[in-house]
Amino acid sequence: YYQGHVGKWHFDYTSKVHNTFDFSEPYYGQHWYDDGPNKPKIHVTKKNERDALRFLRNRPQDKPFMLSVCFFAPHSVDGTDEQYFPQNETMSLYKNETVEVPVSSTDE
Repeated sequence: YYQGHVGKWHFDYTSKVHNTFDFSEPYYGQHWYDDGPNKPKIHVTKKNERDALRFLRNRPQDKPFMLSVCFFAPHSVDGTDEQYFPQNETMSLYKNETVEVPVSSTDE
């Protein structure tokens, strides 16, 4: 199998993930990424999409493959008041919504 990993990797990825997969684009810890000089930042979900499509387009066509796509966006950002950062395209879904903080997320 030609193996790929795209997205969240919560371990020491510099050594482990690159040695485990034939193709790897691991990231962790933020919702917005630079997309190049003079370009607006992109959401981590868009980065997941681009990296997964790059794997699929460039993989060896004569081998079976396995691609793991792990999304970071459902995660909060530790130590910040704002916890979830949806893509601009989906912000309207939350316009009139209030999401209560779960009891289990506080020290109370």
